[in-house]
Formats: sequence, C-alpha cells, structure tokens
Amino acid sequence: MQKLNKLFLSFLFFWLCMFIAKAQDEKIKALFIYNFTKYIEWPAASKQGSFIIGVMGETPVFDQLVVNTSTRKVSTQDIVIKKYAKPSDIEKCHILFISHDKSGNLKDALNRVKDWYTLIITDSQDMINEGSGLNFVNSNGRQSFEINTEYLDKKKLLYSLTLLKLGTKVK
Repeated sequence: MQKLNKLFLSFLFFWLCMFIAKAQDEKIKALFIYNFTKYIEWPAASKQGSFIIGVMGETPVFDQLVVNTSTRKVSTQDIVIKKYAKPSDIEKCHILFISHDKSGNLKDALNRVKDWYTLIITDSQDMINEGSGLNFVNSNGRQSFEINTEYLDKKKLLYSLTLLKLGTKVK
C-alpha cells in the first residue's frame, strides 16, 4: 500500500510540474506578443484608434495578455485584446495570435487579413513555412520564435535588427 501511495504522489508531482511548466510557457508567449510591439512598427494608417491584439482559439495566452496589457499602450494607442473562435470572426487587428488548436485555420486567417496590416503569430511547428509572420518554437527547453521577413515586408511592418537577433530568421 505504501508503494502505491508513493507511486501516486510521484505521478501527482510530475503532473503538477508539467502543469506549472505549461502555464509558464503561456505567460512567456503573452510577454513576447506584447514585446513584439517594441520591435515592429506598423504603417501610419494603423496608428489611430486602439491597438488591437486578436487571439484565435482557446488558450491561456488570451487571459495573460489581458492582464499584461491592462495599463500599457503601444505608443499612444490603448491596447484592446479580442478573442475570435474562427477566421470569419476576425476583425481588423494589428496582431493576430493563432493558438495551436486553431493552426489548421491559418490559410483562412491569412485570407481574412490579406488587406490589413496584421502580424500573424502562430504556435505550431512549420507554420512559419505556411505563411505566418512569427511562430513560437521551443528550442532546448527555451521559448523562442521564428521570423518570416518576407511576410513582414509584404505587410509593410518595419522590424528592428534587434528582433532579428532575438529570433531565428527562416524566410
């Protein structure tokens, strides 16, 4: 019976550690998303009104973004976080984060934002090659991101050399 208790406690401890690590990853992604606004400049036409960050999919990143940005601005623009269930729900936004569970909708999302200055950020393997602007990757247990400069150039999003140093340029 004591072996069974130890096994159960070991399993519970392992599960708790995994849960904490996952929650930490989501916090880091939310911080990255906000901090990208410091290294990317949107065209003058999109510097009026609120700075909109959209999140498509069910992810703790949404709640974390709400907390992280509640008192912050992008230049003079207040930040508003919006949640979208599917590509057809997407409204004009500056950043669109597509969670892992919605990565299959990338092509539809790209089509939806094709005429907007929207930075699409994804969270799934190979999405950078499917057309996203930035893609989160976990490299050796460290959260990082890939950069598609072709996408950023096409969207007229000016990026700093610091962004290129922080991430990995893929395209």
